[in-house]
Amino acid sequence: MVAGLQLTRWELARVRVMKVDTLVERKLTGREPVGGGVRGEITGLSRQARRRMLLVSRNCDCLFAEVTLTYPGAFPCEGRLVKYHVKRLLQELRRHGLAGLWFLEFQERGAPHFHLFVDGFVDRAWLAFTWYGIVGSEDERHLEAGTEVSRIRKPHAAAVYVAKYAAKMAQKSVPLQYRSVGRFWGRFGGLKVRAVELFTAQAADVIAQVRLVRRLYQSTRRSWRVKDGKRSKRFRDNGRFSFVAWGLGGDWYRSCAVFVEDGLIIERRAVFV
Repeated sequence: MVAGLQLTRWELARVRVMKVDTLVERKLTGREPVGGGVRGEITGLSRQARRRMLLVSRNCDCLFAEVTLTYPGAFPCEGRLVKYHVKRLLQELRRHGLAGLWFLEFQERGAPHFHLFVDGFVDRAWLAFTWYGIVGSEDERHLEAGTEVSRIRKPHAAAVYVAKYAAKMAQKSVPLQYRSVGRFWGRFGGLKVRAVELFTAQAADVIAQVRLVRRLYQSTRRSWRVKDGKRSKRFRDNGRFSFVAWGLGGDWYRSCAVFVEDGLIIERRAVFV
């Protein structure tokens, strides 16, 4: 061992099986902490934020409607004021028993606008009048065209939109005149993510179980369709960080003949392709 070098080791591991995906979380010792302290000013949508956003949207409760909020010709360039406006609208939605997700984007003219996915019905006339009053608009055209409500007809449509939203980085570029952008997305109304925690235990007790999740995920990725003549990159896990097994959700631990005993997942006759 190199003098003065402290080896990184697992302390705890947790596996959370969600509606669509599986999350393997690892808590490590022996390495310098990352993050924490005073949060710096947000200047864009980070890779970690995109991953969390996609994970939540794919595994949350059913969402039934998409709501779009835009500003009139005159719009604010102060992020705190913009977030205050959307916060007031979200409060009104919560009073009506609604929950969901919100996302911030910027139009070509530099104006902020929001997309919301909610778990219930939203009256278009009520929404238009409420948003019109919150932003203090005096443009009657904005009352007619400042909001839009559309029904989500497929259960996975919200997740598909979020995947496209995360890829449209041009609309995440903060205009030069815009200040204090803040967060690009969030939840409201107590929207829940469906998850079953299979186990949380010391690393030495769960190495075989995490290996099972990893092998199942590698098998799942091999079954994905080829795009443009190329398969997706092979998944590799170095055992040091958390990872998401995309598409490995639901009841895979039952279909692969495994069961939970004393807080651990025990393998029985698992079959891999």
